[in-house]
Amino acid sequence: MEEGNREESKKRTQLLKDHIYYNANIVIGGSLNAIKYAHEKGYYIVNNCMDVIFPFDENRDELYLELNIETDLELYKHLLYDLSLRSLNMFSDKVRKIDVDLEQGMLSVYTKDNSRVSVMFDNLYVSDFSNVAGLEVKEDPTEFYRVFDWFDVRSGTKHDHDAIETESALCSKIYFYKSDRIDGNHEYKDLVVESALSEQQLQEVEYSNSIVRLKTIKIMKDNGILGRSKGVDRNSPIEIEFYKRDIVPIIERKIHEFSSSRNNTTSRSAT
Repeated sequence: MEEGNREESKKRTQLLKDHIYYNANIVIGGSLNAIKYAHEKGYYIVNNCMDVIFPFDENRDELYLELNIETDLELYKHLLYDLSLRSLNMFSDKVRKIDVDLEQGMLSVYTKDNSRVSVMFDNLYVSDFSNVAGLEVKEDPTEFYRVFDWFDVRSGTKHDHDAIETESALCSKIYFYKSDRIDGNHEYKDLVVESALSEQQLQEVEYSNSIVRLKTIKIMKDNGILGRSKGVDRNSPIEIEFYKRDIVPIIERKIHEFSSSRNNTTSRSAT
């Protein structure tokens, strides 16, 4: 029985490889801008990379405010889900790389399970050229990055702050949120620190997560946050433990438009 299932799976995989799909208009990109563009136009989306969407960025797009979508992350998930329901998001997050043949108007999409899927197109709209071969476009270099250092709070979890802003590029804002490490209804908070750093600063020790950790503890103390209570008027030191760092380039994600040779190959900015 198990042998038969394996054979059937192989046959389905071969059929997928041999089949050539066709979509007149295809958007390549994993940014919120690319997802919005595909959704608004009703175009097919191929996620060549999944951008980091900061969960506390507020949704300011008037087109979607009436849906009571409060954050960019909620909007991102909502649009991707809707594109999937409309059969416009076949690959989801499974794309490993994409080869583009403009002459033939053909995409070869290689997935993370090493399958190759061929898709013909008339018009291609590219927001991000990561993991994409066959297109020549000069992108502006990234000069600055949004950097998010995430910390688990071990002592100093209970307070009334939701955020603390500073005037420094390093630790410009601290966001406090209910810890998802602890089950049930509780008041314990973890935190994430946002900074704006250059390429050079990312390589320097003075801007490492260790320095961010020390500066964050000082900011918390200066704003009246205390460590774990040890009795009347006694508290343990604030203690936070580094979890991860997300680095997001600060760039304008333009949509670059290409047409296949069947439509006189051109390249221009669509936005």
